[in-house]
Amino acid sequence: MGKMHTKAERTEKVEEIKAENRKKVKEIRAKKKELDAEVKKKARQVAADRKKRRAGITFRLFMLAIVPVIVMVLGLITTTVFSLKSGLEEEAMDGLELLSGAVQSSYEDIKGNYEYKNGRLFKGGEELTIKPAALDIYVKNSKNDVQVTLTYGTKRVLTTLTDNKGARLTGTDISSEVWDVVKTGKTYRDTNYKVDGKRYCAVYVPLKDNNQVVGCVFAGQPTSDITNYIMQKVGTMLIVSAVVLILVGIVATFIAQSISKSIKRASVSVTKVAGGDLTVEVDKTVLKRKDEIGDMGRALETLIIKLREIVGSLAKSATDLGESGNSIDSMASQSSVAAGEISTAVEEISKGAVSQAEDIETATNEIMTMGEQITQIVNNIADLTKTSKNMEEAENASQDTMIELSDAVQRTTDAVARIAKQIETTNESVDKIGNAASLIADIASQTSLLSLNASIESARAGEAGKGFAVVASEIQKLSSQSDSTASKIQEIITDLQNDSKETLEVMRSTEVLVREQYEKLAATKERFKEVGNGINVSKHGTDVIKGNAEVCDSSRVTVVDVISNLSAISEENAASTQQTTSSMQELNATINILAETAAKVKEVSDQLNEDMKYFKM
Repeated sequence: MGKMHTKAERTEKVEEIKAENRKKVKEIRAKKKELDAEVKKKARQVAADRKKRRAGITFRLFMLAIVPVIVMVLGLITTTVFSLKSGLEEEAMDGLELLSGAVQSSYEDIKGNYEYKNGRLFKGGEELTIKPAALDIYVKNSKNDVQVTLTYGTKRVLTTLTDNKGARLTGTDISSEVWDVVKTGKTYRDTNYKVDGKRYCAVYVPLKDNNQVVGCVFAGQPTSDITNYIMQKVGTMLIVSAVVLILVGIVATFIAQSISKSIKRASVSVTKVAGGDLTVEVDKTVLKRKDEIGDMGRALETLIIKLREIVGSLAKSATDLGESGNSIDSMASQSSVAAGEISTAVEEISKGAVSQAEDIETATNEIMTMGEQITQIVNNIADLTKTSKNMEEAENASQDTMIELSDAVQRTTDAVARIAKQIETTNESVDKIGNAASLIADIASQTSLLSLNASIESARAGEAGKGFAVVASEIQKLSSQSDSTASKIQEIITDLQNDSKETLEVMRSTEVLVREQYEKLAATKERFKEVGNGINVSKHGTDVIKGNAEVCDSSRVTVVDVISNLSAISEENAASTQQTTSSMQELNATINILAETAAKVKEVSDQLNEDMKYFKM
């Protein structure tokens, strides 16, 4: 179903939109006033701070030119100082190494070996420690404050170095760091070696005796000599740099003032534009410049031209907007009347569609109830068909069982007949055994008589007949046993004959009962055939009923589908009419909003025309 809106909800929605529009108009007006005030304030501030900005721009341009020069000069001086210091130190070290080699050679010219006794150094019997003037000559002939020392081991024995009081530093030791290098035959070099609190560029050359290092020769130049020389050069460079900076400052000031004046002229034009004066012309001197300031002036001129076009277009658009607002207001009134009439007609259609949908829904429910009953009948018939099938299967199974039972009874009858015949045969055999037993008994009786006669005769014979008497006695025993056995056999045969007669009578009775059972079984078999025929007839009737019920159910389903489709169409029609009604109501509300908006557009158009008066064209 479509979304429905009550009249109260639509009215509330319209009022909300109106309130929101009024609020937005107020906000726009407030923002416009703020912007106008801000523009005027900025214009006054631009005019008041023009000179200050001019001075600021001149100063910044001056600094922009002078600062890189200062940085470049400082970088150049720093690079020069480091380069000069490195070169001077290298030159000094090379000179000191030559000086040390010269001192070493002068002492090697003296023949003999070095010998150190009691703090005195000898070579070839000549004492060297009493001739310090030999080292002083090297110092006097040097242009720099060079110092020379001769050591034996780590001990200074001859030196031009003096302390604060002017005393020579003989008897003092060189550092172990230096001696560890020199004693291996290598030269030690250091550009910042400290001796008695003073820094030197120092070189220590090994002093050898028979290719064995026994000491070293020191030559050193104070680092202050190099520093003083560098400071003199730096002073000269600073003077030259100051002159260059002054010249650059003068040129930078001239250029900065030229740029500042051009910016000032462009600023005047911008200030007038900010005040709404679009008749202003950019200064020709600014437009003739070939730099970025000229580009800025030409861009400003283009901006003024574009603003004139835009403001003129806005003024025309404001007039057109006012006329359009009036037209929209008129059309909204006409549309509102038409929408009301359409809404009334659609509501009538909606009521009829809803009523039709309700009637179809009732019919659908009745059809669904009938369908459920038909479905139940079909299910019951299906159960009945299943039961008939089960009965048929049971009847077939019973028929098979009856056949098997009939065969079993027949086999039983035949077996009973055979058993009866066998019993009769057994009775005949028993009679024969009885006759044989009687014969045995007669023979035993005769044998007993013969053995008795034999015993009598053996008694008469005396000793000669004892053996025969023993045989006769044994024969007598056997005869007695045979007679006894024959009697027992006769008793057993008599019992067997009696049992056979009873069994034969039972078998004959059983044969009669089996025959009667067979006759009853045959009658039961016939009845089962009749039941099977009845089941087949019932099954056929059930199948016919089932087919008719299925046809009825199929028709019911078709009817239900048709009713369902009709119900769906009816519901869709009702929903569509209700949706249309809702849409018309919303359209009516929208038209009202449109009319309200048209009035606001007219107000905005009037306000826009008023605002356009700010610009002077």
